[in-house]
Amino acid sequence: MKTISLFKFNVWLLGFIILFGLLATSSKAQYTWQYIENFDNVMGLYDAQHFVVEDGNRKYKYTTDGGTTLLNLGLPISSPRRLSTVEYLSPTEMMALVFTGSSFEFHKSTDGGATFSPAVNVLSPGMAPLNLPQMVFFDNMEGVVYDKVSYKSDLIPVLFKTTDGGASWNLATADTFAFEDAYDMEIYRAGHFVVASNLPQGIEISTDRGATFTSLASLPPITSGIRMA
Repeated sequence: MKTISLFKFNVWLLGFIILFGLLATSSKAQYTWQYIENFDNVMGLYDAQHFVVEDGNRKYKYTTDGGTTLLNLGLPISSPRRLSTVEYLSPTEMMALVFTGSSFEFHKSTDGGATFSPAVNVLSPGMAPLNLPQMVFFDNMEGVVYDKVSYKSDLIPVLFKTTDGGASWNLATADTFAFEDAYDMEIYRAGHFVVASNLPQGIEISTDRGATFTSLASLPPITSGIRMA
């Protein structure tokens, strides 16, 4: 009997729930479900018609018709490169972050994923990413990328910011970090940050795209993993 891993089952389930739930016309707002295909991963989602999936090892495809037609993403990727995340701003405009094996490259598409702009490096030289990054764009010009990196033998959280649509990226310091060590962070398109910081230990929030932070609560000493939700 073929065994399906829990991870792949969860990905399939995610695909069924997010991508293929069609709202019925009844007054009770019941849902019906449509099977399209098995995918390895959902890389980016705008709505039920527009999304990007990984269909096999490093084979990335996009659709504009809910999965009826799957087209090769106009961003050829081969080992050790891998697509880390995709964020849609509209059905035709999307941002993509590619892990190169040692850093991150940013690409932008304005035709729904058929073609992408040339690569732009996000991280500073000498920084090696350690986790899957968060990339959030507040509008088509301003966005941030957050990750933890290895730099000069230290493990540090970094936040890079663009204000020109991804053409250039700069390390956000005084204007965004109101803490010394971010243990975990969630960033929302509305411009809100929720941060668990280790030094000092506490929860801090920003509602102005990271310009200022307010402390909400203290935390007990963090000796194990913590995850914002």
